[in-house]
Order: sequence, then C-alpha cells, then structure tokens
Amino acid sequence: MEKEFEIVATAALLHDIGKFYRRAEGKRDSHQVMSEKAVLGKLSAGLKKFFRDNEIKEIALLVRNHHYGREKLDNVELTSSLQALIDGDRHSAGLDRHNIEEKYDEKQVTERPPLFVYLKRLLITKSE
Repeated sequence: MEKEFEIVATAALLHDIGKFYRRAEGKRDSHQVMSEKAVLGKLSAGLKKFFRDNEIKEIALLVRNHHYGREKLDNVELTSSLQALIDGDRHSAGLDRHNIEEKYDEKQVTERPPLFVYLKRLLITKSE
C-alpha cells in the first residue's frame, strides 16, 4: 500500500510536466503525452533510484491518462489510483466547476495562461 501511495504521489507531482516540455520543445503532442514521454525518457534515470521499471511504467500510465474522462481512452482501466489522480487534477484546476463534456482546448489551457510556480508562493508565505 505504501508503494502504491508513492507511485500515485509521484504521478501527481509529474502529471503536468509535459506542459513545460511542450513549450520548451515546441511539440504539438498533448501535455499528457509529453508527460508520459518525460517519465519514460528524461526522468526515468532519476526515478529508477526509487522505483522498479514496472512502477515507472505505472507512473507513466497515470500521467498519460489523467484526463481519462475527457479523452474516452480505450484499453485503460479506471483504477482507484487513476481516479485519485483525475480527481486531484480536476479540483486543483477548478474543473470541478465545469461540465466534463465541454470541449477541452489544450492550447488555451497550457499555452495562454502563464505557468505559475506554487512552490514560490508557499515559500513566501512560510517565510512571512
């Protein structure tokens, strides 16, 4: 159970890393696909210090599918781990106030608003 928590927590931390990769590399792939590529590619060496290969693949599956309800993906089981990631992402993004059937505009969501560093806000609040 502890390892499952670590996998979900790591996926939650990395699920939107693809937004940065999209901008940095000028790719047209969705941020979910770019997040998966990052986990399986550039980040895998660091992740191997803490996770086995099959666990890294599970993290990649979670980040790739964190918009499961919007994408209607085939051959993906909606596990409790994936549901936790979906719920957390929706609540943090304020999507709990929107209809899941509304059109999701990847470019509008990931390229127009600035990417804000929440850690900076936490550090400023903590030091005051």
